[in-house]
Amino acid sequence: MKLVPFDSKNKTIRGDDSVGIVATQYPTGNPDLSIARVKIVGRYPAQGWAMNTVSTMAVFVAAGSGSIVTEVGRSPIKYDDVVEIPAGEKYYWQADRYLILIPASSPAWTPEQHQSID
Repeated sequence: MKLVPFDSKNKTIRGDDSVGIVATQYPTGNPDLSIARVKIVGRYPAQGWAMNTVSTMAVFVAAGSGSIVTEVGRSPIKYDDVVEIPAGEKYYWQADRYLILIPASSPAWTPEQHQSID
């Protein structure tokens, strides 16, 4: 067992108010697993698609409602849902008002894995 306590000095925050996202990455120190807290207002990414080239994500919807959109279609999501996004799948999030998401990624997510696709 390992506790990853909240520590504002050791977490990574990335955000872009122009597209309504603030993400807090919590450092687990484990190369096989990462976890974050993401708040989305509106659509993310603002246009096109996002894709993780390495990690599969299991994303818990902690608050809010909206949709996850892939090339297969749109799926409504709400509090308590879990979305699995395999590595290499293009997607975007659309919040009704806002979404609070808790993505767990394996192997651990890194910014270099993230791609924005038009």
